[in-house]
Amino acid sequence: MLELQHVAIVRAGQTLLEVPELSVAAGKVGMIMGPSGSGKSTLLLWLLGQAPEAFDITGSLRLNGEPMTHQSVSERRIGMMFQSALLFPHMTVEQNLFFALPKQSAYRTKAARTERVGSLLAAVELSDKAKAMPGTLSGGERARIALLRALINEPKALLLDEPFAALDLHRREEVRQWTFAQIAQWQIPALLVSHDLDDRPAHTQQCGPLLTIANGVAQCSTHA
Repeated sequence: MLELQHVAIVRAGQTLLEVPELSVAAGKVGMIMGPSGSGKSTLLLWLLGQAPEAFDITGSLRLNGEPMTHQSVSERRIGMMFQSALLFPHMTVEQNLFFALPKQSAYRTKAARTERVGSLLAAVELSDKAKAMPGTLSGGERARIALLRALINEPKALLLDEPFAALDLHRREEVRQWTFAQIAQWQIPALLVSHDLDDRPAHTQQCGPLLTIANGVAQCSTHA
């Protein structure tokens, strides 16, 4: 469960965004919609633990009942997927995923890292792309690798900042449904920022709250 309470984003003394309350259950996808510049991406960065210094942000974050507001990025263990895959172009797919594994973990040895990455690639039928360079992948393949990178550390929650916007319509639907299936399988709460209401999960059992931003306030308009 991802829970927010009384979150306010302020810049230069002006309140940009307020989120009075939000709860997203495990396996569900909450969604935030609002105009450009309304603070959506800034909110995600604050949740991640990387709030831009130009903003004064107050409020509380809890994950699975545990307070996270003052925890570091590594302690929060929140994954994030951006609109661009942001894969390192000079690294293979396997190396990109290796890079996302923390050194102080159960995957310190090369054998353990190779096994972990190999199992994830096999699960999404991309084993043959382990040694491929990002530039040789399709848009859908890059998006799937980006999601694997966000999931590889078994995060407690997942943030999605318009991750489907750069895909064509066919790939967008394919990657969207695949992403939501992974969230349900991993049973973690997810929060999605998008301008497109069609980006909500098609299955109501996966739909979390829908927040719409109007006049600087995110109102919860729908629960599923």
